[in-house]
Amino acid sequence: MKAIGDFVNYAFESRFIPPGQLSDSQAPFVRMITTHSNPGGKVALHGVYTLTVPKQDYDRYDDIAMFDAQRAAQFIAWACRGKVSIQEMIEGKPTTRPARPGDFMILLKHKEYIDLYAELLERYGVASDTSGSLAVFEETKALYQLALALCNPTDRIPLLAVLRGMLFGVSDDALYHYRREGGSISLYSSLGNVSDKGATIEQALCKLRQYATWVRELPALSAFSKIILEHGMIPAAAVSESGAIRSGTLMKLLEVLQNDAEAAIEWPILTKRLGALMRDAESMEATSIFAGRADAVRIMNLHKAKGLEAPIVMLACPCGEKDHNATEHIDRMVEPPIGYFTISKPKGEYHTEIIAQPVGWGAISEKEREYMNAEQERLLYVATTRAKQLLIVSQYPSRPAIDPWSNLTVSIGRQPELEAVSVDIVKREKLDEPTDMESHLTKWVERVGLSSKPSYLNESVTRLTKTARDITLERSSGGKGMAYGSLVHRCLQALGEGLAQSDLEDYCQMAAEEEDVDPNWVQQAIETVLHVTENELWKRSILARQRYHEFSFVLARLSDGENGEDLIFRGVIDLVFEEVNGWVIVDFKTDRYEAENEVNFVEFYKPQVLAYVDEWERTVGGHVKEAALYFIDKHRYVNIIN
Repeated sequence: MKAIGDFVNYAFESRFIPPGQLSDSQAPFVRMITTHSNPGGKVALHGVYTLTVPKQDYDRYDDIAMFDAQRAAQFIAWACRGKVSIQEMIEGKPTTRPARPGDFMILLKHKEYIDLYAELLERYGVASDTSGSLAVFEETKALYQLALALCNPTDRIPLLAVLRGMLFGVSDDALYHYRREGGSISLYSSLGNVSDKGATIEQALCKLRQYATWVRELPALSAFSKIILEHGMIPAAAVSESGAIRSGTLMKLLEVLQNDAEAAIEWPILTKRLGALMRDAESMEATSIFAGRADAVRIMNLHKAKGLEAPIVMLACPCGEKDHNATEHIDRMVEPPIGYFTISKPKGEYHTEIIAQPVGWGAISEKEREYMNAEQERLLYVATTRAKQLLIVSQYPSRPAIDPWSNLTVSIGRQPELEAVSVDIVKREKLDEPTDMESHLTKWVERVGLSSKPSYLNESVTRLTKTARDITLERSSGGKGMAYGSLVHRCLQALGEGLAQSDLEDYCQMAAEEEDVDPNWVQQAIETVLHVTENELWKRSILARQRYHEFSFVLARLSDGENGEDLIFRGVIDLVFEEVNGWVIVDFKTDRYEAENEVNFVEFYKPQVLAYVDEWERTVGGHVKEAALYFIDKHRYVNIIN
């Protein structure tokens, strides 16, 4: 939109290199050219606005983020109630519609407060989809403590933490009475008669013993999932504060563990993996159950916003910025590139001290700072160019050094301040009686039933024709099985497609290993294949206009509305070739049989070959003049088209 383009050009023309000039650290400036005009009317807010956070006590980050998140959530909730319109181009003409949650994108420079913005939006009844959140919720911590307790039942510290934690929530008073009555805080401790207060401990330990049994008898992930289901942790998380992101993160946790093959099997490894996730939150980002939903506010770290756009973008959370000195520099302007690094040691709780640095590090570090500043300018450009209609920049003028958007202060100095709006928090609905879940699930069950019914059948020509015949075949003893048949077919195909006879033995040995055929049968397979190639049929195929070996096809047959499902029809024709007056189709068979049983074998396989004929003539359109069965064991060629 023109107002956004004008602001970007004004704000960044002096920050980038003028066109035609070169710089090691920064790209040249290119003006943003917009194609959409500004919308009219007060409802269609557009352009650039500021959202100023007033001075907070001691400039505490938590207070700054809370104020900003509150204002942002109120504005979005207010806007989605018909107070703001979004301009769109439909068939080349501008039209407006009411704003909805999917029109908003909240960008944060740092990840720490992403979940806070999601929580505040949820309070006002607005769905959000987070990306890059580092929050570690109570449910994850409780599951880790439980995993530790079940991994080492003799360690009473995690066991006590589990009993006192959110999973069981036993009180100190109950623990006191249980101990006074002779109970021991041990997984396999049990008292016969206990008081009402002590009974809560006894029940919790009984449940934990059941979990320990699951851990011993089931794969780790199965036991873990069963415990989560037993406690109802996902629905419980969903109805708590930040429920969408808390329940979504639990489901993400199950997915992460499922993708770890070792953790999914072994409980100690699963416990170790949970511990790693607790210590390094970046290894598993928190996510919302609304992830991927189109109609939800997107909240993300700035680095994830490249390539994305939204009608309304908020550059939020004006705190958390820190200025760091360079600790390394890579000079890529020389060949080969040269790296410079400093070596530091901790000094106190929050600081480090350089104990070694390259010669001339002062000038080198300044060069690196030039690159770092240039990168910050490019990130700022990315942030401001995500908005299509409205850009809202949060600022904390009381202490610009901690505001990641403070470099825009001069540019936004004349932009209007976003008016504060008042919106009521959406109250949670309280149920006087349990919900009739059966009635709510009726339609879901119906949909599942419909989706579980095949919309089409996937069948092969061989299976359809064989199941339709009521013929019992009597095969001779000494048959070599399907693997041997596959070996012969592969060798015939290889020779037909150009394999030299001198290479047949090596190829046959390789194919036999792949098909798991007894090596003692390889020589017989070679002799059988060479015998086929000496047949008149093979010589005819070599001289044919066109020739195909192991011709695969997949066809669709639509239902006539009376006979049931549509059909996906597939098959493989062993050999098909074209002569002057038509096509010839051959199906090789490796069955062993007595001569008097040949008629039964022909009748059994005849429908399969005729099905090939029918499909070939229907799809290719050529006339099939000859279709036959070739029984390789007896080298019998039986034409079934009279």
